[in-house]
Amino acid sequence: MVSKKPELILRCRSTADVVAAVNVARTNGLYPSIRCGGHQVAGKALADGGLTIDLSGMHAVSVDTDRMVAHVEGGCLLADVDVATARHGVVVPREPCRKRVSQGLHSAAASAGSRGRMD
Repeated sequence: MVSKKPELILRCRSTADVVAAVNVARTNGLYPSIRCGGHQVAGKALADGGLTIDLSGMHAVSVDTDRMVAHVEGGCLLADVDVATARHGVVVPREPCRKRVSQGLHSAAASAGSRGRMD
């Protein structure tokens, strides 16, 4: 059961919103925490009494096929990435997890996506 309760939750839709949220945390002495796709059921994305910066509304994906790079906003889920990359005939290699996993830091840390080997 999650018992943490942030003082404030700011739902961001753009990079400018995220910058403003960080400034609100700094100005008000609130410990910031980040919520990406919301799949972390243990509540580790929450700072008790702090400010939660909610990125779940930021799920745009752009694909640069010349460089083979996808630019993914912090609230993206694997399904969002799959849809965007499939339009270009590109897939992201799989790490064994569900399509509902947020891509906020997951792919950056694991170098993984939703397609590939399942051991």
